[in-house]
Amino acid sequence: MIRGKRQRMITTDPSMDNKVLLVDDSADVLLIVSRALSGAGVELITASSAAEGMRLFRENEINLILLDIGLPDYDGFNLLLELQENSQKMQAVPVIFLTGKSGTNDKVTAFSMGADDYIVKPFDVIEFRARVMSKLEKIRKRHLRNKTFLVGDLVFDLSTQRAYDVSKTAATGTSGRDMRLTVTEFRLLHYLARQPSHVFSRAQLLDAVWGHDVHVFDRTVDAHVCALRRKLLKQARLVESIPGIGYSFKPKVNVNETDTTVGSATLNLDIKKIQHPLNQPLKP
Repeated sequence: MIRGKRQRMITTDPSMDNKVLLVDDSADVLLIVSRALSGAGVELITASSAAEGMRLFRENEINLILLDIGLPDYDGFNLLLELQENSQKMQAVPVIFLTGKSGTNDKVTAFSMGADDYIVKPFDVIEFRARVMSKLEKIRKRHLRNKTFLVGDLVFDLSTQRAYDVSKTAATGTSGRDMRLTVTEFRLLHYLARQPSHVFSRAQLLDAVWGHDVHVFDRTVDAHVCALRRKLLKQARLVESIPGIGYSFKPKVNVNETDTTVGSATLNLDIKKIQHPLNQPLKP
């Protein structure tokens, strides 16, 4: 079902949501794009005007923008210029113009403004999907390269899918403890930790970590949480059971106290200093 504001797609990688912003006032284009990207592991966020596109970009961590030139309030070129002038994060967000204008001048203008691609309507759906997924794959590789998250005393290394306990009680010298999580355990813990204090139902966790098309029981979550707690040791209390609902991640430090120890902020940690239990240095 298509909604005016947002359509949720299947997200297969909880360590990074692919959020695509489509700014186009055509219901037909929305339908075609949503079908083309269905099952691609993206969340499609839609805007029918430049003003709405600007607002949604500010409210969400957008990974890629699909932008029409002819919008009801002002054109896509002006929107792109406004985004570039008012948001530093635009430097890392690729833009694909999706428009009916096929003139050379429009293409030259788009690329001179920093557009990454220019697709003329009507377009081939398979080719369109390939172009979008190619851009998203490059973003994914860039994000995973040496990317770490610090949440309380837990460090998540997304490039290696490893999690470390760097609390004083677990550390020996300057070393951290590799918790040796399975892939599913890593995804489950990271998904919970990305939204501290948020309560997730078992069904939500199953959809986010295992996927919509995998047939598993609710109690599968309980079994993995038990395994997680055993590996968390003294940090086991971070994963809190909410009776009758599900689970929540409860950090030791209040989220509002600091933006460097809690939350999903990207940190410039030297992962090489976090040692493997066998005292073998990790590859970056």
